[in-house]
Amino acid sequence: MSWTLNIPLVPPSLNTWQRMHWAMRRKIQAEWDLAILALAKEQKLPLCEAVKLDATIYFSTNRRRDKDNYVVAYKLCQDGLKDALVIFDDDSSRVTFTAPTLKVGHPPRTELTISSVSR
Repeated sequence: MSWTLNIPLVPPSLNTWQRMHWAMRRKIQAEWDLAILALAKEQKLPLCEAVKLDATIYFSTNRRRDKDNYVVAYKLCQDGLKDALVIFDDDSSRVTFTAPTLKVGHPPRTELTISSVSR
């Protein structure tokens, strides 16, 4: 079974995230947590033992970007899914993912596909 969440947020790059003050990181994580919680409740996502995540990030401008620099999306999403009780834990035995897909589109957003997998 799989579900897609259209999160109306774009993650910061890993470079930006690492240089960011902890309070700003916490604020960004809280925004993602709230968005994911609302979307998970709206779609009535069940608690999954293990999941595979695929993210497509849509940017408003077309410029060169390193997709490995946007794995922060998975950090933000995993923490949000854990808080929304969609996953038990975000350790590597329960969550797998690949590098995100980067595209240009309006509005800017992150589309997260969550696929339930057996462990």
